[in-house]
Amino acid sequence: MKSVYAIASAALMTTLLTGGGALAAMKPAATSSTPYVTIATINQGGPMNWFSPVGNVYPGMDLEPLAYHKLEGTNINAFFKGGGIAQSWSVTNGGHAITVWLNPKARWSNGQPVTSTDIVDTFALYFVSGTSQSFDLGSVKALGPREIQFKEVPGDNYSAFWRSVLEQYIVPASVYGTILPANIWTTINQSLYSGSNSALVKQAKAAQTTLSTLNKTKLDTLAPQKDVSAGPYYISSMNPDEIIMTKNPYFYDANRISIKTVIMRNNASNNTVFGWLRGGQIYQGTSGGMSLALVHQLEQTPGNVYYQIPAFVTAQLAFNEKDYPWGMVQVRQAIAYLLNKHTIWKIGEPTGGTRSLWSDGMIDAQTKAYLTAGQLRGLNRYNPSTAKAAQLLKSVGFKKKGGQWYTPKGKPFTINIMNVSGFNDWIEAGSVMESELNSFGIKTKQTIVASFAEYEQDQKNGAYAVQFWIGSLGPWIYSTWSRLYGSIDGYSLNGTKLVYTPASKKDGGNWLDFPQTVKVKGYGTINPGQLANELSNASLTQGEIKTIVAKLSAATNQYVPVITLWDYAQAGFVNTQYFTDYPLHNQQLMVSTEGDYPPIGAWETFGYVHPKR
Repeated sequence: MKSVYAIASAALMTTLLTGGGALAAMKPAATSSTPYVTIATINQGGPMNWFSPVGNVYPGMDLEPLAYHKLEGTNINAFFKGGGIAQSWSVTNGGHAITVWLNPKARWSNGQPVTSTDIVDTFALYFVSGTSQSFDLGSVKALGPREIQFKEVPGDNYSAFWRSVLEQYIVPASVYGTILPANIWTTINQSLYSGSNSALVKQAKAAQTTLSTLNKTKLDTLAPQKDVSAGPYYISSMNPDEIIMTKNPYFYDANRISIKTVIMRNNASNNTVFGWLRGGQIYQGTSGGMSLALVHQLEQTPGNVYYQIPAFVTAQLAFNEKDYPWGMVQVRQAIAYLLNKHTIWKIGEPTGGTRSLWSDGMIDAQTKAYLTAGQLRGLNRYNPSTAKAAQLLKSVGFKKKGGQWYTPKGKPFTINIMNVSGFNDWIEAGSVMESELNSFGIKTKQTIVASFAEYEQDQKNGAYAVQFWIGSLGPWIYSTWSRLYGSIDGYSLNGTKLVYTPASKKDGGNWLDFPQTVKVKGYGTINPGQLANELSNASLTQGEIKTIVAKLSAATNQYVPVITLWDYAQAGFVNTQYFTDYPLHNQQLMVSTEGDYPPIGAWETFGYVHPKR
């Protein structure tokens, strides 16, 4: 899955077709053949292979899922009607099985029909890559040319099982299935054994090794010479700088696709994006790092229309509680009172985010959806108060002398806020925090790590005491809470068994070190890690889910393992000079199911975006 900021630009078609360098701006004729230019991450030298870490294939464009899911905070199993390869489906056995019937009009761009063989082979490949195991898929069986049955691993109860089946992207067996050995399903079935029979355990490990080897030696390295697509477009030309996509004449809803050519150019930088937007060369663009002044400037360009769509992601300041003095809840609460979240949001992410009112582990939209009015009133908003912060610090032995706060150990209270290069919104926010905390008498500095890869590895190793963190990761409520009380807090699954790893274990990944149990006002003693894991249970009613969420929300708000700084939003522009009917009123379609941009192909699949005539 690729995560990119994408934009669209008008350009000289002949330059693109010959693989030229800089694109020249032009005013295209208002016809259905007008190219629609978008920008995506192009992996130079990468193959047209969905499973490759550097593959160049694009969801919503040349990749089509069984069905398009909706990003709804309280309904994990919501799907659009009329989009995707599946015409219909039936969920049975309490959500542990799903039968899918394919759209009889679904065809590959070479004219061949999409059949059960394509689906079965695709999911075999997902087993090879390790994806199918992540949602507890147990078996896949073709019941007919266009009918497939999926079953969950017996005994498992994963609430997103059948949703995960439907949202997978399908690839052609004629291209990808060639790497699969004849006994692939025997190997897959052997790999899924989770009992205690020593011989079968040994066999399962050998099968898992076989799948891993097949992934590394065959699947990752597969380099198709031609893009065979079931989506609205297929790749007709590709070089390191740009990709040209052509309308798939065999697409199941080809009559809806009014744009014949889509051009995707490699995204170099945000500044490049801003230049195209400023010059009126952009038809659709999503980008980070836009200041309010820049947004106002870009809105002056004829046709540019700004939009902002809520996302299920938050920016958080997180604490490693194994490091002194961050194990003291009063200290974390004091910092929450000292940080002016409104100012931090306005400086850090005024266009790509919205103010967070409740620091409870969720985006505000989820908080309001899951909690009652009374529960909302019970949450502490931690409105800025130096008096409350001072009182909290003094209550656990901190003292202020000569304008400087000292810990109970008699040492100056200092904070090193860890951040990462390239995250301008975080860095700007960190500068505000630095100023606010220093003015209160806590000596604070911000340290910038050179790369995100280094930052993530250091976090995993527990190297930081105070750090920026990407939180929530909804819309699925289980994803939201397992993001916080999951692997970073020492919880992981061994099969279906929840396992806890203490922060004291080197390289164990537990860098949050939140207590395993806490007493929560109004709810008694709870185990956040266990409760978060329970949210994956398919048997839970909506009422039971809300009860668990209320407990986790209250615990997070009371004990402050993280401080939510803002809720992210997807911000961007569309240009209406030459194209019209953008789905600006349809937030579900404006938010991409893959990556950080809405793919034009998915918009068109649902009847949106047409050239002006």
